[in-house]
Amino acid sequence: MTLRRFAFLVLIACLTPIASAENWPRFRGDNGAGHAAGPFTVPVTAADIAWKTTLPGVGHSSPIVWGDRVYVTSADVDTLQRYVVCLSADTGKELWRHSGKFIQYRKHRDNSFASSTPAADELGVYVIFTTPQEYTLLALSHDGKERWSKSLGRYDSNHGGGSSPMLYGELLVINHDQESGESALLAFDRKTGNPVWSLEGKTSGKAAMSTPTIWKPTASAAAKIAVPEQLVYTTFGGGIAGADPKTGRRLWSASDVFFSRPIGSPQTTGDLVVGVCGEGTGNRALIAVRPDPTGAKPPELAYKLEQTGPHVPCPLIAGNNLILLNDLGQLSVCDVATGKIKWSQKLAGAFYGSPIIVGDVMWALSKTGDLFGIQIGEDAGKEICKLNLGGQCHTTPAIADGRMFVRTAGMVYCIKK
Repeated sequence: MTLRRFAFLVLIACLTPIASAENWPRFRGDNGAGHAAGPFTVPVTAADIAWKTTLPGVGHSSPIVWGDRVYVTSADVDTLQRYVVCLSADTGKELWRHSGKFIQYRKHRDNSFASSTPAADELGVYVIFTTPQEYTLLALSHDGKERWSKSLGRYDSNHGGGSSPMLYGELLVINHDQESGESALLAFDRKTGNPVWSLEGKTSGKAAMSTPTIWKPTASAAAKIAVPEQLVYTTFGGGIAGADPKTGRRLWSASDVFFSRPIGSPQTTGDLVVGVCGEGTGNRALIAVRPDPTGAKPPELAYKLEQTGPHVPCPLIAGNNLILLNDLGQLSVCDVATGKIKWSQKLAGAFYGSPIIVGDVMWALSKTGDLFGIQIGEDAGKEICKLNLGGQCHTTPAIADGRMFVRTAGMVYCIKK
């Protein structure tokens, strides 16, 4: 091998993210389920903060991890620049940033101009940026080069954007729900950005902020159908629905279950799909349905929980437990099959970020930057730790290779025992 060839291979190795035994590739990790493979040692204190990095601008997107890199988005209202920021997972050093101009627009006072969480695969990272004039999908390589960009036209939402992209096989899927105009579930080729299919939605006047997930019906049910895995998504106009990820054909829907917009994303078990909706006034509801995966009959309503469930945070399913942390800090652990509450307690804080779980410990970030670790299994309800990171925080932690990555509005932290 020549010296020049050797130097070239070294350069490529430096530019390519190292494959990790564990990634956190989208909002709430694999399939948006909020489960970390672990381990993650507890309790944690301020002494366990391995690094912290100041971001350009602020935002509410959650961090994701691919290999040795952490990705977040942010927006600077002074310069009117939006950023995709790539950090070293080991040191917190900024490796690159991709910027683009935006125009300020009307949004909910608790939203930001960078609230959509990126998604990543071996090819790179995918982000959504919205303004009332333009809905943009952007694909970047892991070294920050633009691979493709797609404009989907105007985006109508009085609250601003919030739904995140997800990857399934060769597809990039988005819940393109709007308050007026054309709403749809959309799929694109992740390599080229070319449209693959579009599933028309019912525009409702209240745009959803939820992110789709994959439902895998029980083995007995899956044996009867040609679609063993289904895309599940939630909107106010269409309720809870399932679609064939290969064709975009709607397979079933529970169309009249929500009284308002869904912000928290749906969760699934082998025979249940759970969705949430709510209003800023504090009204909220959790709906659990049992779909017929063939679509031969309408989904069966399993149960409905009013006020117990969250509005903005996502539900969390772990084994037989349905874990609900609502916006006011009420933590309830229910039987996932029946919705019956097993135990409940109030945490000292309010929450927009969604809970995740490692082993039998639930982790969640309050609006004021308190990181809670709560025992869910043995010694249920015990507060293992509470670490204040300071600053506004509407995000969900990411865990990969024994490290937790936490984002406040303007900072990213790495916590490692």
